[in-house]
Amino acid sequence: MNADSARLDSFYDVVIVGGGIMGACTAYSIARRFEEEGLGRRVMLCEQFSFGHKRGSSHGSSRIIRKSYHESFYVRMMGRAYMLWDEAQAEANCKVITRTGGLDFVLEGSEIETKLKESMKSAGVEFSVLDLKSLSDRFPGFSMPPGFVCIQSGDAGVVNASSACEMFRCLARRHGAITAENLTVESWTAAEVVDLTGKRLQGKLLRTSRGVVHASRIVCTAGAWTAKLLGRQNLTLDPINTTVVYWKTKEGSDPGVYQAEKNAPVFIVYADPKEPHGVLNAYGTPAIEYPGLIKFCLHSGSSCSPEDRLCIPNLQDIEEKLKDLTRTFLPHVDVENHVAAEACMYNNTRDENFILDVLSDNTVLGCGFSGHGFKFGPLIGELLCSLALDEEPEFSLEPFSARRFS
Repeated sequence: MNADSARLDSFYDVVIVGGGIMGACTAYSIARRFEEEGLGRRVMLCEQFSFGHKRGSSHGSSRIIRKSYHESFYVRMMGRAYMLWDEAQAEANCKVITRTGGLDFVLEGSEIETKLKESMKSAGVEFSVLDLKSLSDRFPGFSMPPGFVCIQSGDAGVVNASSACEMFRCLARRHGAITAENLTVESWTAAEVVDLTGKRLQGKLLRTSRGVVHASRIVCTAGAWTAKLLGRQNLTLDPINTTVVYWKTKEGSDPGVYQAEKNAPVFIVYADPKEPHGVLNAYGTPAIEYPGLIKFCLHSGSSCSPEDRLCIPNLQDIEEKLKDLTRTFLPHVDVENHVAAEACMYNNTRDENFILDVLSDNTVLGCGFSGHGFKFGPLIGELLCSLALDEEPEFSLEPFSARRFS
């Protein structure tokens, strides 16, 4: 049910604050559990803007999904995430993932190469190592400079982000969740609340733009607005404005070398050929939203305030760094004329690992996804559901503890 124009009820068992991919997946997981129990428990998903807005981190049509991580716990988690994506697509009769395969460009002999291979091998993920000739033969749209190798994996692909968010919101509603857009949750405090049966219990009083709501439990998936809502500076969250760039092929080149429909892969570049010992992370995907174009971006940006952010791309990023990388790794791209540039936003933690925890005030928190969390969406929803229902999560959440920043 959609409560956008309806009067809110006075009590919900769980209220989820933030309606992007993590909130939508959490609403789906909890609503499905409540429906299975048959006890009439209720969950509401709140979004301060309209669903599908472009001010956060869940909009657009191209996100990478992959198992190629140099941290073994992420590789194991993605095995479960893939299963949940497949289950949700089957239930919704909706395809939001296009499998393309993936390429990781790393310095030969580097620590990142070793860790990528070890973590995937330990999880049983198949991959192959390509030199320049085998890369050019199999993927003619790509190249790499001397000193690099390419690790190729077959199960990576592209997620249509906006469609995925709507799919999970629809599934949540199908299982009985209430979804409410343009509803701002301003704050919450501990309070004795009364549920719909008249029973008194310890819970939360939420102050919203449409009045007061009571809840037994709150799950906060508010992205870059998390720190403002919680008033906690020790989480060290750093929202950054990033630039997403779309390119076309050179005149006379085959645009199919960068199209998902023709199995053009997603890819990540882990080192700068001009500064091989520096830190770099750039990534690209076939552009689902702009057929025939390729999306290539830096995994970085400048700090911003989510309230005051202008949502304007930083074209200086293109001139200073991205053009050189594009010439080097994407030889058929017309590097002098990018077709479009858009702004996106990450909400980074200091170590770029997520925060999945229960805070001292009993709020369940999922945040700090640092520009690489979208692919984990349905698994994050499942894990936050476990925390909200006081169950043991399937995976250890120690790497994601909020206390690591205390």
